Amino acid sequence: MFPSSVSHSHNNPHSPQLQPLLRRKRRPLLEAFSVQMNPEQSSASGSLYEYNPAMTTQTTEYDRSERVNNNGGGAHRGGRNSIGEERVQPFSFACELAHGSNQVRISGFANIPELYQRIAESFSIPLSQIMYCTLDTPQVDMTKLLGNQLSFNHIIYAHTRGQTKEVRFLKSAEALGLTISDNKAGGVFIKRISEKGVLAKILREQPNCICPGDLIECINGRSFINSRHMDVVKYLKELPLQSKIVLRLISPEKNAARKLNFS
Repeated sequence: MFPSSVSHSHNNPHSPQLQPLLRRKRRPLLEAFSVQMNPEQSSASGSLYEYNPAMTTQTTEYDRSERVNNNGGGAHRGGRNSIGEERVQPFSFACELAHGSNQVRISGFANIPELYQRIAESFSIPLSQIMYCTLDTPQVDMTKLLGNQLSFNHIIYAHTRGQTKEVRFLKSAEALGLTISDNKAGGVFIKRISEKGVLAKILREQPNCICPGDLIECINGRSFINSRHMDVVKYLKELPLQSKIVLRLISPEKNAARKLNFS
């Protein structure tokens, strides 16, 4: 074999040094509370957004030097975090209290309990006062309940506790005609009342004694705060026929104009 006429640069001390490859400028990192997924999609785990800490990487010396201009100037303008990287503000959503308030921007939540916490902090109200949230309407509309999907153009209306009331009736049939749900934060409320069932008869005798949107505080003295709707369903089903039922309910707070119309 004849020796190769091509000399390799790493063996030739006089060969020119290779220039370092240009790297693409890194994207600014998101803060830990920012949205990391498409808000139009619901999460399989039931949370609104999931944060992936693996997306946050350490800054290298090359990245730091990349932000210095050719004249030896400082880093680019804009917000930076503790290690000098550019910050991206978290996504925020418009929010109001359903009975009337100023509009604020809510951010920094990854699930519904955290959303309620942010709402309570923003309006300086106890967390326990929040019953549930509706989207784009301050009315008690059970078809507009906040679920696992939230878009940036939505307005969140938080419904808070109002008047307490009690309803007494007999379990004269297995079908009470009651559909209940929960707010995923420990509050169980009435979602729908069918036209057939025990409660439909009660409503004909006592109009507005039970309404969709009423929070179930306790049944027969047993508290159902910090419960799921399955707990209430199980309890009601296990009651024998002809049992006395005392529902203690909390209706959502209404603004002054709606109170006048209601009365």
